[in-house]
Amino acid sequence: MQNLLGFLTQQIITPAIRKKWFSKPVLPFRRYLGVYEEAFEMGVGIGYTHRDNLVGIVKLFSDKGRADELTKALREMAQQRLSESSKATTLIELGVFQEEMNCKSTIRTQMMLLKGKSLSNTDWDKWADKNEVSISDAFGNIQTAICLGIALGGAFPDKAEQLWTNQYEIRSGDEDKLNLMRAAGLILPSKMPEPLSLVQFGEKLRVVVDAFVEEYRPDV
Repeated sequence: MQNLLGFLTQQIITPAIRKKWFSKPVLPFRRYLGVYEEAFEMGVGIGYTHRDNLVGIVKLFSDKGRADELTKALREMAQQRLSESSKATTLIELGVFQEEMNCKSTIRTQMMLLKGKSLSNTDWDKWADKNEVSISDAFGNIQTAICLGIALGGAFPDKAEQLWTNQYEIRSGDEDKLNLMRAAGLILPSKMPEPLSLVQFGEKLRVVVDAFVEEYRPDV
């Protein structure tokens, strides 16, 4: 049975896939980071919009009879991320920047074990530019990002709204912040459009969720 996480992940990940002639398709690492943030923010919008019925949303991707248990686990996961990134002021700091730090930590450990040297910023940039993520790994991580976003938006709506507002009040002239976002893999226009509020963004996603329910889970 199709579930909401798989449905959303397929929509997000497909445009970013790089196909190869003689090997399996992959995601370039920097593009993967952009997709991760897109998924995380989509989850935030869905969770925020359905915050009064978070268990109902979780039912769309949980095993039968385990929605309450999974909802509790997701709340704890969001709380842990907030604690780990207590200084975050935007969603991108809480989402893709944290994911990049986790990846960087893994590569730093591998480099120390294999080459006996620390990971410099130049080393990391070279690694990030040339490496790729398998579709299977990306698919699982993107689903986790959506879950984390749903938990944040649904269980901590005031915090989610604050982080959203901080992020999307960025002015087009604030080039330093915009360049950081582009370097993280987000594809941004040269001139930033007028931002949507989290309420407006969530309502757009409500249409997507309603379409999924009508097509795949009319029983819910």
